[in-house]
Amino acid sequence: MDIIVGLAQAAASLVALTYLQGMVLRNRAQRPLTTQVLSGLLFGGIAVFGMLTPVRLTDGLIFDPRSVVLAISGLFGGPLPAAVATAIAGGYRLGLGPPGDVIGAAVIAASALLGLGYRALHQRGRVALSGRMLLLFGLLVHGVAAALFLLLPGESAAVVARTVTPVFVPTLALATALLGLLMRDITARAETERQAREAAARNALLFETAETAIWTEDQTAFRAALQRLRADGVRDLGRWLAEHPQGARELLSTLRVTRANAAAARLFRAGRADELCGSLERLVLPETLATFTGFILAVWEGRPSFRVETCFRALDGTVIDVVLAVPSPESLGDWSDVPVTLFDIGDRLEAERQVREREALYHSVITSAHDGFWLTDNRGRLLEVNDAYLRMTGYQRGELLGRQPDAVDVLEHPVDTAARITRLKSQGNDLFQSRHRARDGRILDVEIGISYSPIAEGRMFVFIRDITSRKKAEAEILAAKAEAERANQAKSEFLAAMSHDLRTPLNAIMGFAEMMRLETFGPLGAAKYVEYARHISNSGALLVSLVNDVLDLSKIEAGKYELDEEPLALGALMERTRELQMVMAEESGQCISVEVAPDLPPLLGDRRALLQILNNLLSNALKFNQTGGRVRLVARPDPAGGLLLQVADQGIGMTPEGIEKALRPFEQADSAVPRRHDGTGLGLHLCQRLMTLFGGRLEIDSRPGGGTTVSLWFPPARCLGPPAPEHAGPDQGSAGPGGPE
Repeated sequence: MDIIVGLAQAAASLVALTYLQGMVLRNRAQRPLTTQVLSGLLFGGIAVFGMLTPVRLTDGLIFDPRSVVLAISGLFGGPLPAAVATAIAGGYRLGLGPPGDVIGAAVIAASALLGLGYRALHQRGRVALSGRMLLLFGLLVHGVAAALFLLLPGESAAVVARTVTPVFVPTLALATALLGLLMRDITARAETERQAREAAARNALLFETAETAIWTEDQTAFRAALQRLRADGVRDLGRWLAEHPQGARELLSTLRVTRANAAAARLFRAGRADELCGSLERLVLPETLATFTGFILAVWEGRPSFRVETCFRALDGTVIDVVLAVPSPESLGDWSDVPVTLFDIGDRLEAERQVREREALYHSVITSAHDGFWLTDNRGRLLEVNDAYLRMTGYQRGELLGRQPDAVDVLEHPVDTAARITRLKSQGNDLFQSRHRARDGRILDVEIGISYSPIAEGRMFVFIRDITSRKKAEAEILAAKAEAERANQAKSEFLAAMSHDLRTPLNAIMGFAEMMRLETFGPLGAAKYVEYARHISNSGALLVSLVNDVLDLSKIEAGKYELDEEPLALGALMERTRELQMVMAEESGQCISVEVAPDLPPLLGDRRALLQILNNLLSNALKFNQTGGRVRLVARPDPAGGLLLQVADQGIGMTPEGIEKALRPFEQADSAVPRRHDGTGLGLHLCQRLMTLFGGRLEIDSRPGGGTTVSLWFPPARCLGPPAPEHAGPDQGSAGPGGPE
C-alpha cells in the first residue's frame, strides 16, 4: 500500500512538473537565460519533492522519481537546466547522508547525462521523440540506475535486485515515456505560441512601419447583411443592386475601419491614424460607388480577392487616387479584422498624364511642322513620316515606312547610311544637305538635321527642309554676282585703257598750253590769250589728276595695284606735299603747318601712293577750310602701337551721314555746299583703299562748323628702326601768307 501511495505522489509531482514547465516556457523568448535557470530550479525542486516523499525499501534505502525528472531535464531542458537540477537534487541527496547517498547522487548525475545524450542525438536527427523511443530511453535510464543500486553493500543490493529491477524499472520507464510525451507536446505548444506571438509582433511592426497605406475593416455587419439577403431569397445580387439604387450605399455603411497605420494617415491627410477609424462611407466619393458595388459582388461570389483603381476623399477634402486591394474574408476566416491595402498611385497617374501630354505635344508638333520629319530605328529604317514630308514629296505613308533613306535620297548609299549612323552614335547630331526624289520624279534640294537618341535601342529624329527655292535663288545670286564681277572687270579694264589713252593727248595739250602761256615762240598778242593758256594748263592738270585717280582705283579693284615699298622719311614727304599745295594755300590766304615728332621712325611704304594720299587729303582740307584758316599736318607714334598721321582743318566740317557719303566713290559729303574748287568725289575713297593696301586704316573725325581731322594709322610692322633725320622739326615748316604760327 505504501508503494502505491508513493507512486501516486510521484505521478502527481510529475504532472505538476509538466504544468509548471509549460508556464516557464511561455516566457522563453523574452528572457531565455532566466527561463533556463527557472526551468532548472523547477526540475530540481520537483526532484527534491520526490525525495521528500519516497518509497522506503529498507532502512536508509529510498526510491523516488528523481531519475525520471533529471532525465527529462536533460532531454527537454538542455545543459543549463540539467546542471541546475542536478546540483539541487544531488546536493539534497548527499545532505541526507548514508547509506546510499553517493549511489543516489550518481543516479541523479547519470540520469541527467543520459537525457543530454538523447537530446544531442535527437537534434542530429538520429532518434525521434516517439512513445516507443521514449520508452526505450526510460528503460535505459532506469536500467543504469538499477545497475548503480546493485553496487550498494550487503542486503541493500539484494533488496534492489528483488524489488527495483522487476517493479520500479518498468514503472519508472513508462513514467519517463509518458512524461516525455507530455513535455514534447508542451514544448511544441509553447514553441507554436512563441512563434505566433513573434509573428503577431512582426505583423504589428510591419503594419505600423509599412510605407504602403493599410487599414483593417470590421466586416461582420456586412456579412450579416449579405446573409439576410440570401435568407430573403436573393440569388442575383447584381440585379438586386440595379433594382435597389440605395442598396450598395446601405451595404457600404456596414463597413467600419478599425485600425489604420501611419502611411494611411499620411495618405488621407489625417493628424493621427485613429482619425480614420469609423464608417468607411464618409471616405467614399459618390461617383466611385460603382467600384464598391464591384467589391460587394466579389464577396457575394466568393472570389479570393478584389483589386481595383479608385478614388477616396481625404479628410481635408482632396481626392486621392489609389489601388484598393481586399482579400476575401472567407479565405481569412475572420470577418472582424480584414486587412485592406491602398497603394497611392497619384504620382503614377500624374506621370502618365504628363507622358500623354508630351506624346500629344510631340505628335502635334511633328504633324503640324512645316518641315518634313522622319523617325528611324538604329539601322535607318523609317518608322514614322509626318504629313509635311508627304506633301513635299507626294508619297503615301505606306510607300515609305520600313524603307531605307536611299529609297528617296539620290545621294545616299547604304554604306553612307551605316557610316553616318556610326558617327551619330558618337557625335549625337549632324547637319548636311542632300537631294530627294519626289514621287513624280522631281528632284528636291533638302537640308537635313539628324539627332540620335539611345532610347528603344536607338532612334534617329530626322528633320528635312525643302531648300529647292533657296538653292535656286542662291544659284541666281551667284550667277548675277559672277556677271557683275565680269562687268566690273570689264569696266576696270576699260577705264585703265581709256585713262592711259587720255593721258597721252592731255600731256600734249598741257605742254602746248604751258608754252603758249610762257610765249616761248613770241608774244600771243592780247593779254587774255595768256590767261586762257593758264586755264587750259590748270584744267589739263585737273583732268590728269582725275585720270590718275580713276586708273589707280581701277587697278585696286582689279587687284593689280602693286606697292613699290621702300623706307621713307615721313617728314620729307609731308614737306613735299606742302610745297605742291602752296599755290592753292596762297590763293585762299591759308597757312599749312607740318608737325613731326622727333622720335618718328622711318615708314616702309610706297612713295607715290603716300604722296597721292597726302595730296588728296591736303587738297580737300584747303578746299573746305575757311579763308585765312590753318591746316595742320601732324605725324607721331601711336601710343597703342604703329604710326599716326593726321590732316586737320578748321573748315565747314561734316555730319556722320556726310562722312559715310564722302567715303563712297564719286560722291561728296554735301553737294549743296558751294565749293571754290572742283572735285570728282574719288579722293577719300581712293585714300581709304590705299590705306587698306598698307594694312592700316583711315578715320575721319568731324562735326559741322567744327573742322575735320583725317587720321591715317599705319601698323607697327611698317615702322622701321630709329627716327629718320630728314624731316622738319615740330616748330618748322609753317608757310603761307600768315607765316609761322
